[in-house]
Amino acid sequence: MQPACKIFLDGKNLFVNINDFKGKEESKCRMEAHRDYLDIQIPLGDDEVMGWKAQVDCQDVTQEYDEGKDVEFYGDKATAKFTVPAGHFAVFFPEDAHQPGIAPGKEYRKLIVKAKVNQ
Repeated sequence: MQPACKIFLDGKNLFVNINDFKGKEESKCRMEAHRDYLDIQIPLGDDEVMGWKAQVDCQDVTQEYDEGKDVEFYGDKATAKFTVPAGHFAVFFPEDAHQPGIAPGKEYRKLIVKAKVNQ
């Protein structure tokens, strides 16, 4: 099996993160949003619950935007939750705050495709 890594397909414009995760309780999963990239998140091996809220509606900034990592974190609660079956995907655009990793006790691999949408 390929070890966890980052694979660049078109430099910093398009790349894939292969990560191994341990799911958490919903209360321990942070809401996040990106400004420059969209995320295509693909859980492998087990299902993952994810939360969503419109980024413009997020009011509780817990970690200011980090330009180098293209991420800002919020303490807001998701307004929608859904299950992404293993091998399926969810797409999050910069206007989508999302709460990945809601999978208490599960250990799984996940692909996160990052595509630059804002220059």
